[in-house]
Amino acid sequence: MTSWKPIFQKISLALFVIFILQISLPTVSYAFSGFFGYSAQDGKLRGYVYVKDPTKVKVDVMQNGSVTSITYDGDKVKESNFYNPYYWYDDLNQKLKNVNITPFGYISSTAPTKIVASDGLTSQEFTKVVDVNGDVRYFGDNTRLGYYRITGKQYLAALDANHAIAPYSDLVSFTPASTDSNAIQLDLPKVDNQSVIDFTKLAVSDFKLRDDTTGNSLTITNINRISGYEQLVQHPNIYLNSIVTLETSEFMIKDHSYTLSLSSSSSGNELKLPVEGIYSFDLTLGYVKGQYTVEKGNEYFFEGHNATYFDNVQLRSGPQLKSNAEYMAVGQEIDFKLFNKFADGSSEEATNYEIFALVYSNPAQKAISFDSTTKKITALNQGAATFALKYNGATYAFTVTVSALNVGGGGGGGGPVLVPGTGGGGYFQFSFEDQDLTRGQIHPKISWATSSEPNYSGYELTFSDINKAAIGQSRSVTKQEAINNQYKVDIPTNTLPSGAVFVNLFPKDLSGQIGSEVYTTQIYDNTSNSPILPGGNSTIPAPVLRDVSFKDQDTKIGTLAGTILWYDASTEPSPATSYSLYFVDANNAKLKPIAEIPKTNLRRIFQGVDLPSYEVIFPSGYPMPSGAQRIGIYGKNEQGESSQGTYFGFWDITAGTLGNDYFEDADNRAGHINGTLRWAPMLNEANIVSYVVQFLGTLFEPLGTPFAKLNKGQQQYSVSMQGDQIPANAKLIELRARNADGQELLVGRYTIADNVLGEVPSSTFVEQLPGMIQTRNTDLDGEAGEIGGDVYFFADFSTVNTPISRYDVYFTNDQLKKIKPILSLPRNNVGEYHTSIPMNTQIPDGATKLAIYGVTPTGESLPTIMNLEDRIYSPSLLLTQINITNNKSDKEDSITITGLQEYDVVSVYRDANSINPFLTGSVLGQNASSITFIVPQLGTEAGSLYVALQRNNGTRSLKVKKDYDKEPAPAGGGGGGGGPAESFKWDIVNQNGNIRITSSVDAVQLKKLAEEQAKSGNREITIDVKTNADGYDFQITAGLLEEVTSKQKEAVLVFNTTVGTARIPFALLQEAVDANGGTDAMSLKISVDGLRVAEQQALEKTIATIGGSSVGKALSYELTLMDSNKTVANIDTFSEFVGHVILLPKDLKLNPGEKLNGAVWDTSTNTLISVPMSITLDKEGKPAIATLWRKGNSIYTVYKAKKQFADVQNDYFAKADIESLAASGVIQGFEDGSFRAEASVTRAEFATLLVRGLGLKTINSALKDFTDVNDKDWFSQAVYTAVGAGFIHGYEDGTFRPTQSITHQEAVTMISNALKFINATTKLNESERTKYVQRMKELSLQVDEWASDATALALKLNILNVSIGFSFGKDAATTRGQTAVLLNKLLQNAAWPAN
Repeated sequence: MTSWKPIFQKISLALFVIFILQISLPTVSYAFSGFFGYSAQDGKLRGYVYVKDPTKVKVDVMQNGSVTSITYDGDKVKESNFYNPYYWYDDLNQKLKNVNITPFGYISSTAPTKIVASDGLTSQEFTKVVDVNGDVRYFGDNTRLGYYRITGKQYLAALDANHAIAPYSDLVSFTPASTDSNAIQLDLPKVDNQSVIDFTKLAVSDFKLRDDTTGNSLTITNINRISGYEQLVQHPNIYLNSIVTLETSEFMIKDHSYTLSLSSSSSGNELKLPVEGIYSFDLTLGYVKGQYTVEKGNEYFFEGHNATYFDNVQLRSGPQLKSNAEYMAVGQEIDFKLFNKFADGSSEEATNYEIFALVYSNPAQKAISFDSTTKKITALNQGAATFALKYNGATYAFTVTVSALNVGGGGGGGGPVLVPGTGGGGYFQFSFEDQDLTRGQIHPKISWATSSEPNYSGYELTFSDINKAAIGQSRSVTKQEAINNQYKVDIPTNTLPSGAVFVNLFPKDLSGQIGSEVYTTQIYDNTSNSPILPGGNSTIPAPVLRDVSFKDQDTKIGTLAGTILWYDASTEPSPATSYSLYFVDANNAKLKPIAEIPKTNLRRIFQGVDLPSYEVIFPSGYPMPSGAQRIGIYGKNEQGESSQGTYFGFWDITAGTLGNDYFEDADNRAGHINGTLRWAPMLNEANIVSYVVQFLGTLFEPLGTPFAKLNKGQQQYSVSMQGDQIPANAKLIELRARNADGQELLVGRYTIADNVLGEVPSSTFVEQLPGMIQTRNTDLDGEAGEIGGDVYFFADFSTVNTPISRYDVYFTNDQLKKIKPILSLPRNNVGEYHTSIPMNTQIPDGATKLAIYGVTPTGESLPTIMNLEDRIYSPSLLLTQINITNNKSDKEDSITITGLQEYDVVSVYRDANSINPFLTGSVLGQNASSITFIVPQLGTEAGSLYVALQRNNGTRSLKVKKDYDKEPAPAGGGGGGGGPAESFKWDIVNQNGNIRITSSVDAVQLKKLAEEQAKSGNREITIDVKTNADGYDFQITAGLLEEVTSKQKEAVLVFNTTVGTARIPFALLQEAVDANGGTDAMSLKISVDGLRVAEQQALEKTIATIGGSSVGKALSYELTLMDSNKTVANIDTFSEFVGHVILLPKDLKLNPGEKLNGAVWDTSTNTLISVPMSITLDKEGKPAIATLWRKGNSIYTVYKAKKQFADVQNDYFAKADIESLAASGVIQGFEDGSFRAEASVTRAEFATLLVRGLGLKTINSALKDFTDVNDKDWFSQAVYTAVGAGFIHGYEDGTFRPTQSITHQEAVTMISNALKFINATTKLNESERTKYVQRMKELSLQVDEWASDATALALKLNILNVSIGFSFGKDAATTRGQTAVLLNKLLQNAAWPAN
């Protein structure tokens, strides 16, 4: 029988809520969000409710007239959702708390007839639903439950229902509420759980994410990486079939606007909208969290925290509205037309539409002119213009993109080639890219696309020489070669016809004939991996160029994408036959070649200037050399390149100021402005010389000369301005960065908002006027009872034609009664508003919301509402939480912050005034409590750093200053040339070509170090030898061992090398000396060695025989008792488990199903012995360190392997545990390839598996305690080893009963005894014993008295829990599957010794 319990226990509530929302429920008005589930399998009721005030919660569970009332218990409140650190919110963005009733233990043989929840004011009955298995569920109003809601807009309603979504289509736009998201999860509309995504066709390149605030695009690095997508092939109906999860290369910035679209690379067949209807869907922001386990390998989970919910979205079928003016070139004229395009391919012109707004990308240099009477469009300047129009009651937007000339593209990074297609009046994209980076080697990729595709039957591709004479063979390209009208022709390297300079594309008409229409682009040679050409040709003058341009389309620091464009404006003859392009530095010295292109007389269609034109493409991710400040273009002929070039600066476009820029008015009187524009340095100021501040008018046009200019170099920038300094018609302030060549880059635009906090609320007539389509505000003030920070909103297009003259922002209460005015913003004709509420603005009594009103001469609009959120400072760090280590110059420095919580964000600054931190990191991992930054060098002298903390939804804390010491003085000793640490001496020895480092400790220094560590509470005495070698020795005088343990009883020797670490308690070293008759004058030598080449190869062959492959290099750990240079004893056993640490390769990759395993290699038998292993992950969540646990030294290795069984199904509860233990060789299957998981396990078998899992050496007992265990029995050694370790005992009659099935309570007792064998400190105190015995009763775990303590300990260590996967019965026979679960949990959860 299928139970709801595994769903409840194993999936996060985020997914569970999705599951709930997919179930159709009766329409009822609920008072609460929540869920209860009754299982017919165990008779238990589980569930929870979400409320603002949990102290008032009461849940009445009714059953045939009797009522069980459950009230609030502080111990049962969960303020977040399972392992998700983010709170749930209702539809008003009010934070909710989780009241969990599961621990109350309600149990009955029949389901409750009714459940009613109350909060003291209202009560509500939960809706009851019974499934086919007899399980009963009770639902609250979960439609109101969600993440913190952010502003967003959907564009799916403008698309055609029951059709695939076309390339270039916008999907959604949104505005993050915080800068902590680098992943998007879009849940698309769907019907009856039918898949709307073709995952076999979906790729990262199909999507584009644009930062509309900066105009840049973010790189999408991963798609659908979270665990679960791999199941879609077998289970297409799981919830993921409508969800796309995208990860970006950088965090999305708070308060920036983003738009997610399908890209030009999309084939138009990956996403399909459902049939006509009304739908709800959502978009969630968060990040993808990695988790590694030995049994499952790498797993990834999406954790969301902000979302925008789109409800009641109407999808319609029918004609699609298209424009004939999507792309134009400067000088082109088109009569604007709209067409209804029908599903059968036919179309008809639409005439009954109304254009009500026209918005320009650059109002100062309009892209087009438009005659509203004749509908004629004339392309004026490069840029874009957007028409807003109404048609049949719906609003549409159409953008016209204007190109200055036939601009290049392709390669993933350049802009499109936009030229008019004479065959249909649309556009034509055509570009050339050389994919070979070597001078003289050309590997062409020729790309094109056109909106006139229906007018063509195919294409002919030809080549021509410098005189445009055809040469070589032409190539016919059929329409079948296109993917969604996108053509890409790859031509092998150096197969172009000799002398080819141009590529020509001839479209064929519908009869297959080649007409006069032709598109031409130029061939160039990519030289970026070639040497700089020496010398210079002084006979060639510097090129005379015009309108040189390049705009970086790549937002990463140090990489570029886009197209270099220029005209040749030379008026005098030149001996140059081609142009060479280079990156140059600030002195115009060549740094790196880019390309060479022949000098021609090419004029492109509608280029607007009668001069030869050129273009060269940077593909996406093109690396920029260090120090590059300009691009130089040089003339070139056979004698060399011109001595001088023509140079132009460029911008390496990156993220801007990360939201640390705003304008605020300090004068609270209406009409009086005492304003300040503030901004932080841009993240990349390398090419910036200064910043320019400019006033803008109603269409964002510049007013007069710049108001201010500030040179770069400040920690924070500010410009003050008084009301009489601001032009009367100024609406905004624009901030631009300027480079050494005078080129400028837009940083931001800020509305000149008037602070009116000192005025009284107005009371005016309310008019029905258009409102806002996007709003947001962010409190950055940090003080309780105060707000201050960004206010942003975007007005509807239609406001351009309304009488609104300004927008007023107010504090209001829940009933939207005005309490106090805050800001007044002048209207502009673009509709975008960005300003700031002054810091330290007091929140008036009763205020709960912010409201924006559009004000006219006669009244005002209905308000647009934003929730008022008073964010406070996160707690400041204590100085004791911050540890800065300033190492010598040959070792990296570190900054460690402790005492943290999961998802805390730590920022480190160079000084008190810095706005942008130089280090930022998040604490990831459920049990993580610290973060460490590694930096190359802080400097040789003492200094200070400043550290801040951001926790939950608070603002960043105040900075804490932490001093650090100067670098330690260089150490001497033993020819080591200033050894790796001051407390020991070392030497480098060459032993027949093998480099070995030998080291020893200085007695005085060791005693001093032990005293210092004891005072600080640190048990570790660390010896660092971080110099590469084949082997390492560390020698310590035996007499010093007692000196150390007398000062620190639990001291541990840590011997660090570049390949691994030996960690041995000093007490164990003393035991080794005493056990072998050692004296204080003797010494102990610890050795860590890599294997010789032949040995390593032999080991790898052994691993291969069991189906595994080696991970990194094996290490030999040895401990030797020495008398002078004579070996007294080789010590290979200890009285407790010792950790042997191996560093894993950084490029380690695990294939699906592969597990990491630890083993000892027995060279005498050439066999592997499995040993327990724990894995430490690096900051990216990848396996970095393996610690192999054993009571002795030997040769240790790590390998990866995969083992599966045909009869273990994917949904079997023990599948992962079985495969993990099988991969390590602890457990085996049968010869027929089966595992037989339901077969019972005998006492002898269980003892054998336990001994094998712990890697114990088996022994022959001389006691012969059991009458039924003989020496010849295959299990005899394992049984006596288990008895000797205290895992198990025999019966009073002297038998062991090896073939008797082991019961659940016997198995758990052996596991608990093993826990204590691993670590003697693992035990129960009295309070724990009482707690877990009570827990046993709650879980109905009935055992005999002799097994009670063992079962309680297993509960404490989470060996037993409610999700173990099988029902526990004290006398039930333990199966092979259950054995795998218990044994694997033992190895995972055991408390290994602190060494």
